[in-house]
Amino acid sequence: MINNLFRKALLLVPAAALALPAVAQADEAKTFVRDGVKYTYTKTEEKGATVLSGTADNRAFRLVVKDGVVTGNFGYQPVTFTTAEAKGSSLAMR
Repeated sequence: MINNLFRKALLLVPAAALALPAVAQADEAKTFVRDGVKYTYTKTEEKGATVLSGTADNRAFRLVVKDGVVTGNFGYQPVTFTTAEAKGSSLAMR
């Protein structure tokens, strides 16, 4: 299970990506640093879903955002949370 701080940090990626306009192709890689962790990701649209693929803290992730739910993997850990959780995260709001 992912610890709470790590999970909150992971919420930053969908929160940041959802604020950007959707495109049909992959965007250029986006990068930001939060609490000393560098996040790099690309955003694509596939079958009506937004797909975020990248790395953070030397771990690969792939997140699929569809119908208000984020599912996927961070490292080898499966993750599931709502976009409301990502947008409402106190870390994402800072």
